[in-house]
Amino acid sequence: MSVVGLSMGGALAAIMTAGDERVRSLVLIAPYVGMPRRLRLAARSHWLWGRIAGEVNARDPRSIRNPIEREKNLAYGAVTGRALFQLWRVVRRARKALPSVTVPTLILQSREDPRIDPGVAEWALAQLGTHDKKLVWTEGGHIITVDYGRERVFAEVEGWLERHGSRNAAAAGA
Repeated sequence: MSVVGLSMGGALAAIMTAGDERVRSLVLIAPYVGMPRRLRLAARSHWLWGRIAGEVNARDPRSIRNPIEREKNLAYGAVTGRALFQLWRVVRRARKALPSVTVPTLILQSREDPRIDPGVAEWALAQLGTHDKKLVWTEGGHIITVDYGRERVFAEVEGWLERHGSRNAAAAGA
């Protein structure tokens, strides 16, 4: 079995894969394994502001740079303080899990991602417990599976799964 995850799904995929001997390979697409300082502070203090603020607009037009695909996308519309807190918890668990990931792992990341700093992908690659790992830079914003360069993302994922795992991948969504 192979596991593929996008964004928060990438963090969940890392958690799932750590120490699981059934998994043969892992693909992390723009994995959310690092949270900017301001969001970490907001997540930890959600109990203070969350009920007052309600839902907060989380849309960022840079998440999908292709305007045609951006118009079709309905995700990332709003987030609550509690949801942000839960995301922070997932990020913390994923960061701790990375050294226990010992299967071949591919990370795909865009340098233009407004949600994940490129340094996070480089850090995650270094933290992985496997020696068989690769970081591929691609075009687009955060949701690189629908953005410019998505054909390369698909080709890289397909090639990785063919070389390192089964064609039947379990997907962890964003």
